[in-house]
Amino acid sequence: MFDERGQSTTLGTALVIAITVTAATATVGAAVLTLEESRLQAREERAADAMATFDSTAALVGLDPATERATVDLGDGTGTTTVTDGGRLTVTAVNGNDTRTLVNRSLGTVSYEVGGTTVAFQGGGVWRDPAGGPVGMVTPPEFHFEGRTLTVPVVSVAADDDPERLPSGRLAVSAAGSRSVFPNATLGRTNPVPSERVRVSVRSDYYEAWAAYFERHVGGVVEADDANRTATVVLVTEASGNASFGIGGSGGTSIRLAGRGGADAFVDSYDSDERSYAATSDADRADGRIVAAGDVKVTGGAVVRGDVVIPSDGCVTTTGARGRGRGGAGADSCTDGGDAVTGEVVRRNVSLTLPQGRVAARVASLRGDNDNGAALDDGSLAGDTLTAGEYYAEEMTLDGETLTFDVSDGDVTLAINGDVTLDRSDVEVTGSGGTVRLYVNGNRFEMRDATVSVPGDRAERFWVYGTPDLVGEMRGSELTGVFYAPAAEGEDTFRMRQSEVFGAVATADPNLRAGSTVHYDEALRDEPVYTTRATLVSYLHVSVNEVEVEER
Repeated sequence: MFDERGQSTTLGTALVIAITVTAATATVGAAVLTLEESRLQAREERAADAMATFDSTAALVGLDPATERATVDLGDGTGTTTVTDGGRLTVTAVNGNDTRTLVNRSLGTVSYEVGGTTVAFQGGGVWRDPAGGPVGMVTPPEFHFEGRTLTVPVVSVAADDDPERLPSGRLAVSAAGSRSVFPNATLGRTNPVPSERVRVSVRSDYYEAWAAYFERHVGGVVEADDANRTATVVLVTEASGNASFGIGGSGGTSIRLAGRGGADAFVDSYDSDERSYAATSDADRADGRIVAAGDVKVTGGAVVRGDVVIPSDGCVTTTGARGRGRGGAGADSCTDGGDAVTGEVVRRNVSLTLPQGRVAARVASLRGDNDNGAALDDGSLAGDTLTAGEYYAEEMTLDGETLTFDVSDGDVTLAINGDVTLDRSDVEVTGSGGTVRLYVNGNRFEMRDATVSVPGDRAERFWVYGTPDLVGEMRGSELTGVFYAPAAEGEDTFRMRQSEVFGAVATADPNLRAGSTVHYDEALRDEPVYTTRATLVSYLHVSVNEVEVEER
């Protein structure tokens, strides 16, 4: 017994020592890892600062005739410096069917990679691409829009097709020539700009950050093209349209209203500037306007209480119609809509303002720069209250839960990269100081036994913007607001069954089935569908200023 206990004591002591040594080793290992991470982060920050200095140096050499050469150190030799012909800038002027290319050239890129993070100079700006994180801007590019003048002093880096590595990171920057592209009297290019639109595109590994810069600092119509890795901004003279309809169909196919089994599908109106829908008399609900790029099909007792606008070759087809109007019930008509339309059938070619990449650009912008904080620290929106600010989420899924937007102190913008699903859930807008805008980059927007409510049925205070690929579906639900996702083509892009919209709907091919209604809020008539209007350009100044980079 004594020997056994002695052996146990010896083994126990050895085990304690082993555990202690292991724990100490783990602690030292963690400390070393933390120290190494801190050192790496410090090197990355120094690289960003050094590249910002390179930016200033390149601008000085490229834009100041008095400075022909300057030097700069990018790092301590632990990173990798590379010069490539990456990035391409294209500037075109569009006037009707006439398109002139003013600039189409490589920007050139000087990049510094350390610890998986790349910091790069391109187009007069500095961009950061962290490993596994969103691309961001460190310093802005040489691109300025003030008043009605667009100024683009392109600072480009001379580079060959093959990447050139500069191991030391100690660089010399030399001027390699400048030329004015617009205006240019020799080429007959003069101000004011005679073109209707100016289109600026940057193809780049950092295109998302370029798009975010365009959106925040330039305006106009911004598009982020993932397939071609291109950011584009279009400055034009036309303004975005207003939401002057209850239902808008942009696809050139048909808008369908189908009532049956005693459950009507219909369109009517109210004016939330005056009163809520429930407080609106029946006589004041007769302006539920439909605007279509194709036909309108009304069947099974459905009614449009208002006008229908169709193209010159369009048709209003009615079958089994009932209600007040002209013509006979049950008529098939391509003229006045019969009893299915209580207003006028107007033949006029119309078009809706398409997203043109604005939604994707907005989502890309807020992915890298948002006010998420603790409000979205777990990536979930369930039970949250979002106050004035700009937020980003990968998706929006509520199942028997409530999400509140408090606009007491201003607008709330939520960018959603994926789909939206509301199942037996409530979305509530509270306060009266601003507007909620959802930008949905996914393919599905679904409401099942769900509600989106706004005090006073004020539809202009809740907007859902979608890409042309977004398909909406409502079952047993109510939405107060505007669902805006028009497309040039599509089928069954917004389906309603036993549901109500207080506001407006615009998609390629809306489909209202039995028991569904769109109550058009006439207060939307003067509301622009996008807060970013097209931007007027009168004067354009584009120059190309090339620099050469080599080791010193």
